[in-house]
Amino acid sequence: MQLDPRDTTFITEKLPTVEGWLLDDAAYLTSVLLRLQTQQKVTGSIFEIGVFAGKYLSLLYHLSADTRDRVLGLDTFEWYPKAKVETTFSNLFGDIGRLSLQTQDSTKVTAGDLLPILGAPPRFISVDGAHTSAAVLHDLGLAESLLAKGGIVAIDDFLNPRAIGVGEGAYRYFLGRDGRGLIPFAYCANKLFVAAGEDAARFSKEIWQFADKNPKLTMSVEFKRLLSQGRHWVELELLGRPVLVF
Repeated sequence: MQLDPRDTTFITEKLPTVEGWLLDDAAYLTSVLLRLQTQQKVTGSIFEIGVFAGKYLSLLYHLSADTRDRVLGLDTFEWYPKAKVETTFSNLFGDIGRLSLQTQDSTKVTAGDLLPILGAPPRFISVDGAHTSAAVLHDLGLAESLLAKGGIVAIDDFLNPRAIGVGEGAYRYFLGRDGRGLIPFAYCANKLFVAAGEDAARFSKEIWQFADKNPKLTMSVEFKRLLSQGRHWVELELLGRPVLVF
């Protein structure tokens, strides 16, 4: 799927004004995945665990503007004030009526607590809360219990050596489910993207075309260069399943 020019503009011009950490490559792939969901008539809300200053959440808010999805951000807001996040969103979008920011520790909430706020099961969830193994394991279980059919979960800092608890928590989740829960299908710029089995296979198939449809992106050029040396350079096995690496 080709990138929407509106998304490219948002990523290159507006995202840099928001504090926080988000690599452009992950933003581009996220954009394509959410647009694919809309194309495939996957519906639902948007949910992020761990907002900080709202950089990734602002991208998700932008990407859900056409479908008018509710957007929920959950955070303790001990590192960045909630009021400043709301001001950032107001400056970026004007109307922030779809946004709800809740001050809460994600490990203390259940799907039943969140669904009334979300309004509908989320089609996209970002897991970027506490980076301990126990918290990540809990948050992935919570994401699985909430996720809409056709939904996607993005796990931040999966291979970050400064956040090694994330990897441990994710592996504890995957190995504990033995392939029956969420499974990985793509890795890009610090984020691991996972979905339910059939959905993971479908998204993987769709994003094989990403580099061809968006040839001018640096990430596409590198993907094609590696692919020319063999498929095994861009499709690696993780827990017995193929994962596309951008």
